[in-house]
Amino acid sequence: RGETDDLPRARIDAERCVEANPDSSVCAEALGNVMLAQSRAGGLVAFVRNAHATRDPLERAIRFDPMNYRARVTLMVFYLDAPFFLGGSEVRARELATETWRLDPDLTRLMRAMCAFDEGKLDEAEQHILAADLTRYELVQGSQRELLLTLASAHLDAGRYAQSGRLFEELSRRLPSSEHGPYGLAQVARAQGRLAEAALQLERAAAIAPRPYVYKTLGEVYEARHDRPRAIAAYRAALAGVPPLARRERRQVTAHLAQLKRR
Repeated sequence: RGETDDLPRARIDAERCVEANPDSSVCAEALGNVMLAQSRAGGLVAFVRNAHATRDPLERAIRFDPMNYRARVTLMVFYLDAPFFLGGSEVRARELATETWRLDPDLTRLMRAMCAFDEGKLDEAEQHILAADLTRYELVQGSQRELLLTLASAHLDAGRYAQSGRLFEELSRRLPSSEHGPYGLAQVARAQGRLAEAALQLERAAAIAPRPYVYKTLGEVYEARHDRPRAIAAYRAALAGVPPLARRERRQVTAHLAQLKRR
């Protein structure tokens, strides 16, 4: 479920899994995933404390089953994130991607894209990720989504709207169950002043996942279009949504809502 409070129980279950099945790749992977999640939730101190305990089960998972592609991708992320003195290595990350070529070229393309992005080679990362067909790899959809989203957002921030729109379209096509594709297309349209199209894409995003941040942006777009009733409805949905908006964003939405009601 991805909740911080669930992690201690998840670790207990993963350790029991490893104890009962010491040669199981999926059990070792499960423990490595939990350790990595705890490290990220606990900040730098937790990352340092758990570094070796995170790396070791992931390396065992691949040793037990070289075809365990999710463990391979997770281990590569660890190599990229961790400093050298804690076992991190960009060289080892690239080696891990190259080893995968014999098993599956498309997974290698994803891993090479992630390595290139980590090195700041955005064009190379984009080429690799667009060439990868990851339809059969549901368990790495999160990695694919985050990379496409980050690359598309970088183009958007730089004002390269055509490139950004193309990547958000690709994100929407590859992961139709994610709201990030249409939400990104809405941001591109909004930046170019095409507010009607932005509203349409945001309605699509809200239909996929009724997130508060989607409704907040939808309220802003309707307000800019002087559509008071729809702006009020969107802002109310943003305040009522789960997970809740951050405190600063809630204050912003509340202020917009109060101003609209006074008109």
